[in-house]
Amino acid sequence: MKEDKEQRVVTITGQVDIFEDMPGADADAISILCQDGNEYIVTTRKMVKRLMPFAGEEVDILFQGTISKDHSGLDILTVHSFKVLSEEALELVSPAVKEAPLPRPKHKKKALQET
Repeated sequence: MKEDKEQRVVTITGQVDIFEDMPGADADAISILCQDGNEYIVTTRKMVKRLMPFAGEEVDILFQGTISKDHSGLDILTVHSFKVLSEEALELVSPAVKEAPLPRPKHKKKALQET
């Protein structure tokens, strides 16, 4: 049976913590715990590094991204963007992290030719 590869963008709000139960993973991961009891895992190194200052803090964060399942059935969130919903929590991170844009896909710019 062929799986549907199309993923829709979802918006979730949750708090982050360190996820230590990733089977076969050699890198750290972040767990997003939502108020409805759902848990999502973030595994991309850059995003884990950006979210690490909020791990274990009681800070609500709004995430947008796509969800997929890994081979063990965990819900993996590929974060497209996030926003910290508490001004006090922004003191946990350096100004460079606060203002750093999320990585965007690189597209070749088409040169416009005047005729």
